[in-house]
Amino acid sequence: MTTDATSVTLVVTAKKDLTADLVVRELGRAGAGTGTGTGTGRVHRIDPADVPRALEIEADLKSGAFRLRDRYRTTHSDDITAVYWRKPQASGQDEHVAALFGLLFTLDTPLWVNHPWHNERAAHKPPQLIQARRSGLAVPDTLISSERETALKFMESGEFRVITKTLRQQQGALEPARIAAPEDAETGLILLQQYVEKDFDVRLTVVGEQFFAARIVSPPGVTDWRQPSPGTLTFEALREIPPDVRRGVSSYMEFYGLRYGAFDFAVDRQGCWWFLECNPNGQYGFIEYATGLKISRALAHLLLRPAPLPSANLPPADIGGGRRFVGQG
Repeated sequence: MTTDATSVTLVVTAKKDLTADLVVRELGRAGAGTGTGTGTGRVHRIDPADVPRALEIEADLKSGAFRLRDRYRTTHSDDITAVYWRKPQASGQDEHVAALFGLLFTLDTPLWVNHPWHNERAAHKPPQLIQARRSGLAVPDTLISSERETALKFMESGEFRVITKTLRQQQGALEPARIAAPEDAETGLILLQQYVEKDFDVRLTVVGEQFFAARIVSPPGVTDWRQPSPGTLTFEALREIPPDVRRGVSSYMEFYGLRYGAFDFAVDRQGCWWFLECNPNGQYGFIEYATGLKISRALAHLLLRPAPLPSANLPPADIGGGRRFVGQG
């Protein structure tokens, strides 16, 4: 097996993925080409659904090396220095796709953003909340219960309003949080959480050691800014992130082995940042568009210049020129 002696950033996603488009564009601006030129390296974008017709695989299991080839380029496994794992739609239940995934998972030297095993481990909300608290982040009081009376008691304590959420993030599906009602206790296992009487929300996108925070203001009465609403959302870049939040998020990222994470916080009127959840493969394009935060550029530079996992003492992010944006909710 032979190929160009150059580093390769492998982008694994579906054909239609606007977020991956943004990163590939920034990789090109940083010097990585999609052809066979040298420079900083090459970018090879693949869709696992193309196996075996449009994406060929050849593997020597004795040496552990393999080659990927499509109509545009050929990549040898030894040349892959980084893998950007976005959101491939092909199922690992397909034997051809499973073969590709299995080979990719043998790569132990490249930087992964993020490794899908790490994404899967970090996608479950109950351990997210436990680890966030262990990492020093403020977490709202939360109950998971299948006992009707226990759930009703939590809802009716009178200490705070209560919302209900799904127990696990589902790819491609969005079920916003909502105020809990007594009938929710009849549904079986349920997650109930103290509703934070917030001043605003924050989407904190972390790329390697860079933090990009966006303040999100919802119309009055909106429980979850992600839910459709007739009003508008206001986005604005935030330059100040509390040091304890930086430390807690860094600890959380290190625990799960993440290089990228999209964190949601609710900030109350006293300025406390309450951890709500982290999507290890969350969208960020709308934040970048609305605020001017240079998230795609940070991802491209991370992929081209692999760096250690986040540490507790982090410099301010280069967030670029922020601007206010009003868009439909």
